[in-house]
Amino acid sequence: MQNAANAFLACLDVADTYFAIPFGEVTPEMLKLRVETFAALVFVADWNEYTIPKFHWLVHLWKHMRRFGYLPNCFPTERKNQTVKRSGGAVHNTRTYQHSILTDVTAAHAARMGSASTFDVHVGLIEPFPANQQMCGYLVPLFEFECAPDDVRTARTARYGVRGVCAKGDVVLLKHQQGCDIVAAEVWFHFDVLGEPGSLVSVWELLEMHKDAGWALWRKIDNPTIVCLDDIVGVCIHSVYPSGRVVKTLLPSGA
Repeated sequence: MQNAANAFLACLDVADTYFAIPFGEVTPEMLKLRVETFAALVFVADWNEYTIPKFHWLVHLWKHMRRFGYLPNCFPTERKNQTVKRSGGAVHNTRTYQHSILTDVTAAHAARMGSASTFDVHVGLIEPFPANQQMCGYLVPLFEFECAPDDVRTARTARYGVRGVCAKGDVVLLKHQQGCDIVAAEVWFHFDVLGEPGSLVSVWELLEMHKDAGWALWRKIDNPTIVCLDDIVGVCIHSVYPSGRVVKTLLPSGA
């Protein structure tokens, strides 16, 4: 029991160290020591058979921190798990569980590949639907030409170019905004009016820009701005500071 308790406490120590990073009180070497201590105690407690592949990433955290100065969250990549989870939760055949999941996921992937929209790289909404009354009331008065609420559509995700898609709530980089070559913004929603696509985003205030190091610091503010979809450069890997108002983002190569 003592070995198990030591491993659990070491895990909490890693978590405390991780969440203290934005306060500037943690060095990469401190994080490395705590991760290595936890990993060693897991083996002492004979828990190694319960470790999953994601445990491997722990040994790389300190390297990422040393390179970028912080640890970004990567929740956008978790979307890839949705197909597997959708199949896994409904399968109760434990004798051939892995085969059943692989079959379902492969079938879903094949169906998606066969869809006409899969390789469609035009700029615009993905799976649009009619906008609600509140959204129409906000957008329609902003346009000079005549349009009715039925002419307004919205979507959770939109394609901004051959580079990819972005979703509501994503942090994106925009070009040619407010006299800067690049700025960060949060996507509030995507829309199109009479087939013309755009996004309502909240453009943030730049605090620090470090292009050589590959990161920038922004103040998160409510600053609604309508932009063209092709003004989006890409979706950011980012980390929100404990205050909730300061955000650090990675910058794409050549930004």
